Amino acid sequence: MNNESNDLVHTERYTICNNHSERLLILFSEDVVCNSNHINMLKRKLLRRYGDFSLSMLIWDNVLIKDTIPIVPEFFVKSLAKGETFDVIIKGKDTDDFSLNEFEKHILICRETDFLTSQIGMPNFVATLKELHMLYPYSYIVFNSCELVNFVDRFKKNKP
Repeated sequence: MNNESNDLVHTERYTICNNHSERLLILFSEDVVCNSNHINMLKRKLLRRYGDFSLSMLIWDNVLIKDTIPIVPEFFVKSLAKGETFDVIIKGKDTDDFSLNEFEKHILICRETDFLTSQIGMPNFVATLKELHMLYPYSYIVFNSCELVNFVDRFKKNKP
């Protein structure tokens, strides 16, 4: 008698295409992203501390991390030039509760010029990430849905 479980794997793909004239940056946010106030969302993401580290430390504190491609949602940054596309593939069991609808609420897409605003004040952010080889270099990434659920849940538990 065969007692093996045949768990089905569910896969969804989210495609981002840069139809703008300037470079776009893609980050993942624990917060539900509000497109009408994306500058404040970006600022929160850059200042949010993950342990002893935040993305803003790369610019303001001259932290040196070299040749590290972050593939965890906390530090993920993808740069898209005009005409480029990027795919996020989410895989998991049908019972996992993280879908594309949920994913879309946590993706932060901003323009490179957003870093020049007085609220952000990081004109060298993209150049620094390039220099440190911290921009995600591939045209797609695959996440396990439970990894994304854990990413969002960690914030909810620590939210004041």
